[in-house]
Amino acid sequence: TSTVVAEKDHPTAHSEIVEVTAGVCQQERESLILSSEASDASMRVNNFEFVITQIVKDAPERTVVVFNPVDILTYGSWKPKEFPKHHVIGRGCKLDSDRFCCLMSEKFSLPEAVILNGFWKNMATQESLQKRNSEVEIVSDRVTEFERSVNQMIGRSSEAITLKVHSNWGVGFNVAELIQMLLEKH
Repeated sequence: TSTVVAEKDHPTAHSEIVEVTAGVCQQERESLILSSEASDASMRVNNFEFVITQIVKDAPERTVVVFNPVDILTYGSWKPKEFPKHHVIGRGCKLDSDRFCCLMSEKFSLPEAVILNGFWKNMATQESLQKRNSEVEIVSDRVTEFERSVNQMIGRSSEAITLKVHSNWGVGFNVAELIQMLLEKH
């Protein structure tokens, strides 16, 4: 049986898999892209170094690291310390993209497959929608409404950041299926 334990200082020596979800709190109106700026980089590196060094001592071959967002730490986690690359997952913006697709699909009564898998304003242009979806025709007034809705989704993303402060729990749950598969294979 698998047991999930979430604590600040938990001994990991006998764990089959140790999942480390690393990230830094986003500020209100800060996008995931902007949070990787140089001013944030040293804070992320220091945060990572402290946490991962302790865990890898006890279970180096059993540790899986998940980053939010994908940034220099994804590369930096395995290169300098010889940490195995196949134990590092750069998750990107999957949670935000999934939320975006779901909300836009509901709003326009379209299948999620025809919604662009992203949430940045410049991704939702009329041209890219037409290229992406040859089966469903979206007239220009619906595209304009769609673009307005994209701006609302970006605003809702900032609101979510304000409410949740940190996304590591969401990231952890997002990769739970992958961890479950690893445990079953192990």
